[in-house]
Amino acid sequence: MAVLETLISARIADNMTGTRHRASDETRGLGFANMLSGALGNMPCTGVLIRTSVNCQSGATHKASQFINALWVLAMILVLLPAFSWIPMSVIASILITSSCRLIPKRFIAQTFVADKFECALIFITWAGCVFIDGALGLIIGCSIALVRETQFKCDENAWNIECEEVASLASPGRYYLVVRGTLNYLTCVEFEDHISGHIEKHELGAGDHPDELTVQLCALDVVDFDGLASIRTLRKRYDGKVNLSFVADAETLTGRCNAIKNQLVFGADSKVD
Repeated sequence: MAVLETLISARIADNMTGTRHRASDETRGLGFANMLSGALGNMPCTGVLIRTSVNCQSGATHKASQFINALWVLAMILVLLPAFSWIPMSVIASILITSSCRLIPKRFIAQTFVADKFECALIFITWAGCVFIDGALGLIIGCSIALVRETQFKCDENAWNIECEEVASLASPGRYYLVVRGTLNYLTCVEFEDHISGHIEKHELGAGDHPDELTVQLCALDVVDFDGLASIRTLRKRYDGKVNLSFVADAETLTGRCNAIKNQLVFGADSKVD
């Protein structure tokens, strides 16, 4: 549960800030922290959904903000704990309920309802499992259904892979061209972002006075889901003003694979996606 809550907290922070966390680093750090906590006879520690959300909404832009938050909590425990014991439980509950409601991705739910009814239903199935049965079991149910659904799109050995190939024949000074093949979904979106970021760093794009151009061809993809589209938006936001980053998608080709593209719900008019 500690690992699940920490990774969910990190994902919420990603969605709010346009960044991307490293799951391996998060779990490694959580493991060391719990080893120390257990050695001192304390309760297990974990990332917290509410505090992460409040931290991001307060304008935090660096991971040190969580450490500063921890220092404040420590100071309040040492100095103000007797005063907090007089706060009614109903007041604490109202604060948690308000913060939790702010985490609801209303726009995303509306998008999935119009573009993909199954994915919208999966949101409420997972929610019902977490609320009425158990948090961990609800997540397991939701993930299992999502994995089963992915198999209907593609069942060969490349079902969970994504590859980015540079097309040298179309490249010129300051201009680069990539073709993406495979599956762009919630399982491969981080790898996809790493591919694009690695290419930009390899060629030092955006390091000069004039922004370089990188065109990413998406027409060879087999599957695209909402997380894949979110990765594209994340990359656009990350390199905005630094690199002229364009994603080219043949709407007729991708319509059957991702209704969100057909309905123009995720990209929008100002997304600069061809």
